[in-house]
Amino acid sequence: MIKYTVRYWQLGSRRKYNLVTVIGDGIFADTESRFFIFEDNSRMEIPYKGTVFVFSKERWDLIKDRMDKEAGQDVKIEKG
Repeated sequence: MIKYTVRYWQLGSRRKYNLVTVIGDGIFADTESRFFIFEDNSRMEIPYKGTVFVFSKERWDLIKDRMDKEAGQDVKIEKG
C-alpha cells in the first residue's frame, strides 16, 4: 500500500497543516470539499475553496500504479 503526505493551508494564513499516512483522496464538487482516506480507513474532509494542497511525490506513484493495474501493463508516460 502506497502512503503519501499532504500539506495544506488557507490562502492568507501562515499556519500549515500536514496529513500523513494518506492512502487516497478525491473531490466532492457538490459540497466543495476534498476528502482524504488514511491508513486506518478514517476520512477527513476539507473545504477546497481558498485552500492550497501540496501532495508528496508518492501520490504520483500511487496514481501510476493504479493506471498500470487498470491497463494490465506498464503505462508509458511522456514527459513534455
